[in-house]
Amino acid sequence: MRLLGRRALMVGTCHIGVAVVLRDLAVAADAKAGAKAQRASPDLFIGTGGDGHTFPGVSLPFGMVQLSPDTDTARWATCSGYHHGDPSLLGFSHTHLSGTGIGDMLDVLVVPCRGPVRLIPGALDRPDEGYRLRYAGEVAEPGYYRVALENGVTSELTATLRAGIQRHVFPRSGGAAGHLLIDLAHLVQDVTDHPPLIDEAELTLEPDGTLTGTRRVFRWAKGRRIYFAMQFSRMPDRVELFGDGDAAQPLGSTHVAGLRLKAAVHFDDAAAEPIVVRTAVSAVDLAGARANLAAEAPHFRFEAYRQAASEAWQAELDQVTVSGGTADQRKIMATALYHAALSPTLFSDVDGRTIGLDRQTHQLPPGERAYSAYSLWDTYRAFHPLQTLLRPGFVRDMVADLVRQTKQSPYGPPVWPLQGVETGCMIGWHSVPVLAEAMAKGIPGDYAAAWPGIRKRALDFDTPAQDNALGIPLYDQKGYVPADKVFESVSRTLEYAYDDYASASIARAAGALFDAERLENRSRNWRNVFDPAIGFARPRLDDGTWAVPYDPVSLGHLDKWHDYTESNGWQATFLNQHDIYGLAQAMGGPGRLEAQLDALFSAPSVLPKGAPPDISGLVGQYAHGNEPSHHVAYLYAWCGAHWKTQRMVRRLLTTMYSANAAGIIGNDDCGQMSAWFVLSALGFYPVDPVSAVYVLGSPLFDRAEVRLGNGRKLSIEARGNAFDRPYFGRVEFRGQPLHRSWITHDELMAGGKLTFYMQAEPDFSFARESSAWPPDAFRV
Repeated sequence: MRLLGRRALMVGTCHIGVAVVLRDLAVAADAKAGAKAQRASPDLFIGTGGDGHTFPGVSLPFGMVQLSPDTDTARWATCSGYHHGDPSLLGFSHTHLSGTGIGDMLDVLVVPCRGPVRLIPGALDRPDEGYRLRYAGEVAEPGYYRVALENGVTSELTATLRAGIQRHVFPRSGGAAGHLLIDLAHLVQDVTDHPPLIDEAELTLEPDGTLTGTRRVFRWAKGRRIYFAMQFSRMPDRVELFGDGDAAQPLGSTHVAGLRLKAAVHFDDAAAEPIVVRTAVSAVDLAGARANLAAEAPHFRFEAYRQAASEAWQAELDQVTVSGGTADQRKIMATALYHAALSPTLFSDVDGRTIGLDRQTHQLPPGERAYSAYSLWDTYRAFHPLQTLLRPGFVRDMVADLVRQTKQSPYGPPVWPLQGVETGCMIGWHSVPVLAEAMAKGIPGDYAAAWPGIRKRALDFDTPAQDNALGIPLYDQKGYVPADKVFESVSRTLEYAYDDYASASIARAAGALFDAERLENRSRNWRNVFDPAIGFARPRLDDGTWAVPYDPVSLGHLDKWHDYTESNGWQATFLNQHDIYGLAQAMGGPGRLEAQLDALFSAPSVLPKGAPPDISGLVGQYAHGNEPSHHVAYLYAWCGAHWKTQRMVRRLLTTMYSANAAGIIGNDDCGQMSAWFVLSALGFYPVDPVSAVYVLGSPLFDRAEVRLGNGRKLSIEARGNAFDRPYFGRVEFRGQPLHRSWITHDELMAGGKLTFYMQAEPDFSFARESSAWPPDAFRV
């Protein structure tokens, strides 16, 4: 994902190799014992340190509310509002993004306070200057969070789909009075901007004691609106309202409007009994927030909400169970499953109303839901394929939602929609591969209804373009995006080509056969930025010549912009996911593809000055910390060297993830990094999701049971598996030998047993012949 900020830790080949040896020796005994171990629980702090950008608070699976502690708002490290190890926290806000490289949300901050009312937060390392609080004793589990604050208050959090539930226990020592500060000015990068980041804010104390409010925010999703309704388990003794400049409103005021508003809700005997706060949100209006609250949080029994949240999560996490591996690996697996069930987030109210990408209120058909926070540049690769296995009903909901958003948006298919706003973040229009994949896998949907919007983006050059779609007329005319005309031209050409390939299948479904053929032909445009003389994708100028000088480690040939999107020439060369046979041919044959992959993984792990921190988790020039590389270890299946895929996938599984706060090597990106781990640990991965084919890898666990979304069960067994046995030369499905390096989605969804026979040495003959290689997308 795009980012604002500092360099990430780059892990070199040599360092990774040493880490592998040391760790595998240390945990060999644990791996043997693991087969009989109990099911692991997720560790919600994994990813909250380093550059994972996850949060430890509470949400239901794909819920609208993510109630979590915030520790800072002004660093790239705190895009989620939280960074493990920060010395103080600001309070608890109700909306968060999981694993993104840009921050937003953090709506409706609540701070349990004692003593005088303080309206400024203070510095991270000097919390006594404001309302910040030191903290200790954090406990986080799916659906529940608890922390002890330095002022003696113990705070607990849980959630429903659209409401956050808090319980604050105030101590009697030092006086029984306390108050809850509600800071509606709290947001990511909390600075005074012109124009302001917040406008049209209001706070109102209703006659029944309900505190309601709204604000419009211009952070990442420019102009998004949030409404909330908050109720307390007992009537406050008084409520103070504060306007812009923290100006106290007259005593007894029940309404304030402005830009940066706050409220202090006082309880003279806060310690008498726990204070439970229930808060629902809506993007539509206050009536929606009130209705969400009434429907989902009708009482103040905290433990009942907590139990319901726990049960909801257990049902989701039970879909995949594993044995074998190490205790840490089982914990990483459970956590990855958790993180792959947070986004996209629910965006429709209980009455079915939502905000569309046209910024209008829409009433959904009965039974349908709308969603926000689709990180599509990332998640089309593994997150969405994982959902087709585990949650095809959810995929059907997303298909309907993405089709609806395609029809609403002035720009065509969604790119990175957040809270009813098309951010246009990253490049391409990767909702189309998500739709095309779902269609190929038989997920019901009105795919043809999306075609006019897709055609508008791909073939109507008068359509307004955000940054994600710059250069399309030149791409269509010349067959590539010129590097001296548009930034990130090489990556654009490559990714536009993949979206063309996916769009062609939607065009066929809509009966637009001429357009389908045109797009399929255009999907080969990747060749126009591939230089066969040197074997790399490289920038091409408007006059048709190659930009010089060229260095595959370089980010671009011009000082003013990059030629690649969060990558360099090494990584972009292998970005092709749909025409890998064509790539091999352009390189000079399968043997040259194999040699170039070997060179990628063994090149020096150096990057030029100014490289984005996303280019992290290096093995040679392969960068596992960012999505363009995620399929690359599986490309050996297209050149008869599948044993190298087995070796590299196992290496990545055991070095790029760990059971600590910094345990995700890059941004988790709304579950994509986690979904890579889940699928690869099971033993297969979708190099080209639209093909509905998975390439075999190297299963991490001795056994895995997958409860498929159609009610069937897929069992995966890795016989003879061990930390030093990553290879196999024999694999069976449903008791029959599988003489190929791939398996189809339909085969997996039929259920049965997939058995790998693991060994210490590679079997060079497995899938050596081209008849065992994955299908050619252009010859199916």
